[in-house]
Amino acid sequence: MATARFIHDGNSIDYTPGANVSAGDVVVQNDLVGIAKVDIVAGKLGALAITGVFDVPKATGAGTAIAAGAKVYWNAAAERMLGYRSEEVVGRPCHEVLQGRDDENNAWCRLRCKVAVRSSRGDAVDTFTVCAQSSQGGQRWINVSILPFPITSGNGTRLVVHLFRDSTVQKQQEALSNTILAAVQNLQRPLAGNTEVPEAADQPVAMLTHRELQVLDLLARGMNTQAVAESLSISVPTTRNHVQNIFQKLQVHSRAQAVSYAFEHGLVSRQ
Repeated sequence: MATARFIHDGNSIDYTPGANVSAGDVVVQNDLVGIAKVDIVAGKLGALAITGVFDVPKATGAGTAIAAGAKVYWNAAAERMLGYRSEEVVGRPCHEVLQGRDDENNAWCRLRCKVAVRSSRGDAVDTFTVCAQSSQGGQRWINVSILPFPITSGNGTRLVVHLFRDSTVQKQQEALSNTILAAVQNLQRPLAGNTEVPEAADQPVAMLTHRELQVLDLLARGMNTQAVAESLSISVPTTRNHVQNIFQKLQVHSRAQAVSYAFEHGLVSRQ
């Protein structure tokens, strides 16, 4: 028998913000989304409304109805991170705003992407990192968590919250580490004219990208191409490209050999 965890009784929750909160700001508290009805000063006890009817400002005129999947709220932190003002975002599809791309520069955010389809069904979506476009045309890596909430409207519309964090510095550090490791591996390669050929197990392996390691890990779990693509929310052709890159870098010819190599060299967990 399924059980439920009681969270709160009533239509509001107590809230003491760490920074000033303005009336109308949306605040995510664990599994609850609350809206400040009045300004709340940092460090002072206030309240967030968790039920009710709220007016969302948007453009007016013909053709400005908010479509399914469109953003209905954009907070100050998101504006600081990507540069878009709320009035530039509200009412537009998320893929159109973020224009997210993965490590291989493949389009991640697109109309009815797997993230949108899963969240619209209320299914859990794994946290992911994409390279988003800022308002100035620059690129910024963001780590995104998806929170789909229960359907409460009569038309079946579901509120889906995107929580994203700036991970640009982390990605830059990761790229620098990969560059340094690749340089070390190049130094370890035998010099020209050296007739001594090292054992295959001792030959340096080209660095796998983060996405290729994810694909390899899922292959080691017994997933096929379709399952890997769905798990990572990427296309089947993109998954096949990753698999071929793994074969080339590990110098193997089959998935079984790749998985065996990964286990032997600690590239994936046996758990």
